[in-house]
Amino acid sequence: MVKFWSTLETSVLVVIRRGAPVGWKMWLALLMLLAALLTMALATLMASPADARAWPQISVSPQAVSPGTSVSTTGSGFPKRAKGNLFFGGKVVATFITSRKGHFSTQWMVPEGASSGKVVAKVSSRQASAALEVRTTPPPPPPPGRQQLWSDPATWNNQVPEEGYTVTIPADKTVLLDASPPALKSLQVDGTLIFEDKDLELKADWVVVHGKLQIGTEEAPFTKQAKITLTGNDPNQNVMSMGAKVLGVMGGTLDIHGEQRSGWTRLNATSNKGSNKLTLEDASGWRVGDRIAVASTD
Repeated sequence: MVKFWSTLETSVLVVIRRGAPVGWKMWLALLMLLAALLTMALATLMASPADARAWPQISVSPQAVSPGTSVSTTGSGFPKRAKGNLFFGGKVVATFITSRKGHFSTQWMVPEGASSGKVVAKVSSRQASAALEVRTTPPPPPPPGRQQLWSDPATWNNQVPEEGYTVTIPADKTVLLDASPPALKSLQVDGTLIFEDKDLELKADWVVVHGKLQIGTEEAPFTKQAKITLTGNDPNQNVMSMGAKVLGVMGGTLDIHGEQRSGWTRLNATSNKGSNKLTLEDASGWRVGDRIAVASTD
């Protein structure tokens, strides 16, 4: 642009310094010259590279990962056909070459030991960044033995969780669920939660297990009724990318063992309409309070 206006200024001075009569033809010529120079200036501006006007940006997918996971990163608005570097945690994790339109796409691996931060793409003096969440695997829960009761205030620093509480069981703690708690906002199990062998119900918007949630064992199956009721209904909540109503196991263990019982049987005698009694072939293991469904037969 500086060269243009210098050329324009020189041309005007040449016309004026020649001292020629300034008639209408001269003014017309001068206007035509100015129009030509303006056209050239606009053409040069329009011909400037698109990457000189675009705003660089990048995106990562997935946005939440664990160490050792592959991440896809794409970007646009960078200088065209140029070499760039991708940084995470202050280190170069990938290199790339932009396309003729200033775009790029590359895959890279999240290093072990990495933590959440920004992914930065840099090409020459241009750069852009995007956030990346790195989920670290919690340490394995301690073996059962030092169990603490859910109902004991000492387990919760003298405050047993109440309705609407957000509860986390730490990785170094084993809690025995000995009573049905009030409806919780959420429950995150980083340590161990064990259901006592009694009728229990656990209510929460969502439950996420990073440690261990145990209901019965193979050697001692659970013989009572255990209910886990999910109550989440917030459409704007997305717990670890799984929605608002979640029983999720992320790097942990959900261990459930119920007693072995027959799930179905046949009628041993016809049951007429209105009858309040059924005669069955085998009802071993069935208990008072169990719910049954009667289906029709051909």
